[in-house]
Amino acid sequence: MRLHSLSLVAFGPFPDPVEIDFDTLNAAGVFLLSGATGAGKTSVLDAVAFALYGEVPGDRNTAKRLRSDLADPLTAPEVSAEFSVGARRFRITRSPAWQRAKRRGSGVTTLPARVTCLELIDGAWVTRSTRIDEVGHLITNLLGLTHAQFCQVVILPQGRFQAFLRAGADDRRRLLQRLFHTDRFAAVETWFGDHRRSTRRTAEAAWGAVQWRAGAIVTESSTPCPDDVADYAAWAVGLAAEAAEQATGAVRAAERSQETLQVSESALADALDLEEAQRRWGAAMADSASLQARAPEIDRLRHRVEAGRSAQVLAPLLARYDALDDEHAASQQRALRAFSLIDWDRELAALADEPVTEPLLSELELRLTDQRAELATLRPLLETSAELRAELDRVQTELGDAQRLLAELDQHHLAAHGESAELTQQLDLAREARLALVAATAEREEWAQLVEAARARDALLPRVEEATLELTALHEESNHAKEHWLTLLEERLAGMAGELAGGLAAGCGCPVCGSTSHPQPARLAPGAPDPAAERTARRRSEDASVAYQAAQEAAGALRHQLASLRAQVGERQLAELQAGLEDSTARCTELKTQSGRLASLEQRADELTALLSELSIARDRAEQTASHAAAALDALHVQREALDTELAAAPAWCREGSAPHRLDNREDRLSRCAEALLDWRQAHRTAAAAREAADSAGTAAGFADLESARAAAEDVALLDQLLGTIDAHDQQQARVTVVLSEPELQRAATMPEPDCATLRADVQAARTATQEAARASTLAADRARRLADHSEELAAALAAWRPAAEAAALAADLSGVIEGRHPDNHAQLRLSEFVLAHRLGEVVTAANHRLDTMTDHRYELQHVAAKRGGLTLEVVDAWSGQSRDPATLSGGESFVVSLALALGLADVIAAEAGATALDTLFVDEGFGSLDAETLTDVLDTVDGLREGGRVVGLVSHVPDMRARIPVRLHIDKRRNGSTARLVCDQSG
Repeated sequence: MRLHSLSLVAFGPFPDPVEIDFDTLNAAGVFLLSGATGAGKTSVLDAVAFALYGEVPGDRNTAKRLRSDLADPLTAPEVSAEFSVGARRFRITRSPAWQRAKRRGSGVTTLPARVTCLELIDGAWVTRSTRIDEVGHLITNLLGLTHAQFCQVVILPQGRFQAFLRAGADDRRRLLQRLFHTDRFAAVETWFGDHRRSTRRTAEAAWGAVQWRAGAIVTESSTPCPDDVADYAAWAVGLAAEAAEQATGAVRAAERSQETLQVSESALADALDLEEAQRRWGAAMADSASLQARAPEIDRLRHRVEAGRSAQVLAPLLARYDALDDEHAASQQRALRAFSLIDWDRELAALADEPVTEPLLSELELRLTDQRAELATLRPLLETSAELRAELDRVQTELGDAQRLLAELDQHHLAAHGESAELTQQLDLAREARLALVAATAEREEWAQLVEAARARDALLPRVEEATLELTALHEESNHAKEHWLTLLEERLAGMAGELAGGLAAGCGCPVCGSTSHPQPARLAPGAPDPAAERTARRRSEDASVAYQAAQEAAGALRHQLASLRAQVGERQLAELQAGLEDSTARCTELKTQSGRLASLEQRADELTALLSELSIARDRAEQTASHAAAALDALHVQREALDTELAAAPAWCREGSAPHRLDNREDRLSRCAEALLDWRQAHRTAAAAREAADSAGTAAGFADLESARAAAEDVALLDQLLGTIDAHDQQQARVTVVLSEPELQRAATMPEPDCATLRADVQAARTATQEAARASTLAADRARRLADHSEELAAALAAWRPAAEAAALAADLSGVIEGRHPDNHAQLRLSEFVLAHRLGEVVTAANHRLDTMTDHRYELQHVAAKRGGLTLEVVDAWSGQSRDPATLSGGESFVVSLALALGLADVIAAEAGATALDTLFVDEGFGSLDAETLTDVLDTVDGLREGGRVVGLVSHVPDMRARIPVRLHIDKRRNGSTARLVCDQSG
C-alpha cells in the first residue's frame, strides 16, 4: 500500500483545507514530519488512519472529538486519501459524525458519518461503495490488516509503539493471533480433541459390544464371566464345546426314537398297501365290466377311420408345395433387398414388378458382373487413400508426442531450476550453520561451566548456613565457658584466705606473713571452688576458644568460596542456567544437523546440474523430432490433396466412410447379391417341380384339383380325433387286463381286511415321542449353535475392541501432545502456542538484524520459549553478558529496541501473514531520547528501509533530525489553527 495524497479540512488542529502531496515525499524515500509540540504532527497520521478505517489510533478514538474547534461552524470535517494497492488505485473520502447549529431556531443537529470509496478504472473514477461497513471490509481485505494491526505495523503512534515490547504474554498472544491468523492451528487442536473423544467413544462402543456378547453367553449358559478379559475367548469356546457335546447326546436320543417310529410306520405301510391292493382289485373289476359294454361302438369308429386314411397320402405333397412356394417368395424378397443396397437404376428396379423368368435373372447377373469390374478398378485408389490416412495419423501422433514431450521437459526444467534455487539457499544456510557451530559450541561450554558453578553454589549454601549456625553456637559456648571460669576465679580469689588457711600446719610459717602462730585462721565458705575446679573451668574455656577460632576459619573459607562462585554465576537460578544450557545444546544440535546436511546438499546440487544438462540435451532431441514430423506431415498433406482430386470423379459410394470400409462393404454387398440371386433361381425351380408333383398325385387319388385334396385332408384331421378315442379305449382295456393279472392283487383279494386304525394309533404315539426327542435335539443344537455364534462374535468383538482401544490410546497421546498436556511435550505448549512462539522467534530474528546496527552490536532481543507460554522476550546486553527484562531499559534504549521489533514485525507480517506489501511506514516521536551516536545508527537503519521502494515518515521535533533529513512536511502552529507546508532543504 502506497499513499499518494491526503486532503483534510476541519479535522483536528487543521480548520482550513490542507493538501499533502505524498508522491513528492515518497520520492525522497525518508521524510520528516516536523513542527512544534502540539502543532498536529500526530494528527496527520490520525487523518491517514481515519481515511482508511474510520478510526484514529489509541485513546484519541475514544474521545470522539475529531472536528476542529477552530473551523467555521458550518464547515463539515472531511478527510480524503488517495492510495494504491498493487496496480489498483483508490480514493476514500470520510466525514466523522459531527454537530452543526440548526439553521432555524436554537440547538444543534447531529450529522451522521459518511464515506465514499472510488476506484480508478480505465482513467475514470468509479464508485465502489458508500456504506461504512462495506468500505471497512474492502480496506481490511485489500490491506490484510485490521485497524489495530494497521496502527501496530504501519503507524507506530506516539508512546504506543513500545507496547508490543513490554506487553504481557496474554496481550502479546492476542496480537500475534490476529496478525498471523493462527485460528487454523486452534482448529487442529479442536480436531484432535474431537478425534480423541471420537476414538474413545468408538473404543467404549467396542467394549460395550464385548460386554454385550459376554452377557449373551452368560444369559445362555448361566455361567459368570471371568475376571480377566484375556480369558473371555477361552471361556466362550469351552462353553460352546460343552453345549456341542450335549447337542450330540440329544441327536442320538432322537435317532433312537426315529428308529421306533420307522418300525411302526413300516407296519402301517404294509397294512395300507394291502388295503390299497384290495381297493384296486375291486376298481379293476368294475372298469372291465364298463369296457365290455362300449365294445360295439368302438368297432364302428375303427371302420370309419380306416375309410378316411386313403385321403391322407396327399397331405405331405401339399405341405411341401406350400413351403417351397413360401420359400420362393422369401428368396425373391431377399434378392430384391440385396440389390437395393447397391445403386441399381430405375430401369432395373422396374424389373422387380415383372413375372419371374430366366431372362430377368440373367439381366441381374449381368449387372453384378459390371459392378465387380468397377470395384476392381477403384480398389487401388481407395487402398492408397487408406494408407495415406494411416500415415497422416501416425505422423500427427508422432508430432503430438514430441510436442507433449517438449512441454514435459520444460516443466521438469523449470522445476529443476526452482529446486536448484531453493537448494542454493539451503547450502548457504548449511555453510552458515557450520561456521556458527564453533561459536555455539564455545557458548555451550560457557553455559556448562555456569551450570556446574551454580550447582556448586547451591550445594555450598546449606554448608555455609550450617557453618554459620555452628560458629554462633561455638561462640556462645566459648563465652559461656570463659564467663564460668572467670566466675570461679573470682570466687576463689575471694576465698583465698580460707584456701591459704587450709594449707597451714603447726610450726610452719604463714605463706603470707611468715608467722608460725595462727591464732584465728580463715575458713572456706561452703561450696567455694578449689584450685582443681578453677583449672578445669579454665581449660574448658581455652578449648572452647580454640574450637571457635577453628570454626571461624572454616566458615570464612566457605564464605570466600561462595563469594567466588557468586562472582562467577551471580544470583541466577540453576533452572534458568540449565534452561540456557538446554537452549544452547539444542542450538548446537540444530546447527550440527544443519551443517551435517552440507554433503548431501552438495551432492544433490551436483545431481541437479547433471539433470539440467540431460534435460537440455533431451529437449534438443525432442525439438528435432518435432521439426522432422512437421515436415513429413506437410508432404503427406500434399499427396493426400492430389489423391482426393483423383477420387473426386469416383462414384458417391467411394467417398463415404474410410477406404477399407468402402471396399469391404461394396464387396460384401455384391457377394450378397450374387448369393441371393442364386437362391432365387434355385427356389424358383424347386417350387415349380413341387407344383407338378402335387398335381399328379391329386389326379391319381381321384381329386379334380389341389383345392379338393386340401378339403379331404381337413376331414382326415377329424378322423385323427376318432383314432385318439379308439386308442384311449384300447389303452384302458390293456391297463385293466394288466391290473387283474397282477399276482399281488389276486393274493390280496383272498386275504382279510387289515386293522389300520390300531396301527395308525401306534404310529401317532411313536411320532409324538420322536417329535419330542427331535424338539429336545433341536433346542440343544440351537443352544450349541447360539453359544458357538456368541463365541465367534465375542472373538470378533474382542478383535475389534483391541485396535479401537489402541487407537483411542494413540489419539489420547497425540491430543495430549497437541494440547501441551503430554510428558513428551517438554515445553508444555499447545500447538497454537508453539506456532505463535515460532512466529515470535521469526519476528525477533528480523528485529535483531536492525537492532545490531542501531545499538552498535550491544543489544540483542532473545525469545525465551520456555517461559509464559513461549512468548517471553528478554534483552541480552553483550557488554555484561546478562539477560534483562525489557522493562529495565532506559527510555532511549526502549525506543531503539521497540523500533527494531516493530520493523521486524512488519517484515514478517508482509512476508507470511498474507498482508499487502506495505510501502509506507510512519514512526511517531521517541527520537529525542537518543544520543547523537545512537541517533545516527538508528537513522542509518531507517535509511536502509527504503530498499524495495518503501517510504518512511519520521515524526519528530528534534532539531538535529531536521538537519539530517532534508525533505520534510512541516506543521506550523498558529492561534487560528495549524497549516502544513512541504520543505526541501537541499543544503541538508
